[in-house]
Amino acid sequence: MAATLARSAAPGDRKGVSPERILRELIALAARMGIEVRSEPFDLQVIEGKGGLCRVHGQSLVIMDAGLPILDRIGVIAEALSHYDIEAIYVPPALRASIERRKRDNRDS
Repeated sequence: MAATLARSAAPGDRKGVSPERILRELIALAARMGIEVRSEPFDLQVIEGKGGLCRVHGQSLVIMDAGLPILDRIGVIAEALSHYDIEAIYVPPALRASIERRKRDNRDS
């Protein structure tokens, strides 16, 4: 996903969008939607997987393994946000495309 976003940077921007910026924008988008994003160290003997969306005391929360590489963190948050309607929220076009792609993938599976 990050590679796709880097290629879809604004014309004339040869550097593209860094994975760090993508991650910051996804976390900011989640916050605007009222979704907390947390990184916690997973005990891999107890918890399997990278993380994802859950609800705790009625609040939406994205939790992910603190040891994940940045591209996996991006994937976890984009996957979580794909479960929400983002039509009425401003989302940079490259992020919107990635979230919508994940939403389509969820419907098809």
